[in-house]
Amino acid sequence: RFAKKGTLSIPFMGYSISMAISEEVFFRGFLLNWLSQLNFIFANVGQALVFAVYHFAVYGQEPFILLYVFASGIVLGFISWKTQSLTPAMLSHMAVNALA
Repeated sequence: RFAKKGTLSIPFMGYSISMAISEEVFFRGFLLNWLSQLNFIFANVGQALVFAVYHFAVYGQEPFILLYVFASGIVLGFISWKTQSLTPAMLSHMAVNALA
């Protein structure tokens, strides 16, 4: 059951957290790392582009939102690369999901 209107529901929070973790593991943990064998800038743009295309199913043809998702992918990729850890990107992703 969902919580009363105006409150954050437990199922939504669980979904938000699990999606942030799984997306970070795939996009930054696997894809960015794999593409980085060539060049970090190429890898970061590439994974952010795939991240935006993946979110196309959710946001449809909203160019501003997809541009925001692409930019978020760039930032999350840079965070992962700079810290050499997925945890800060996961926490940032969870915060973005919670605010969306």
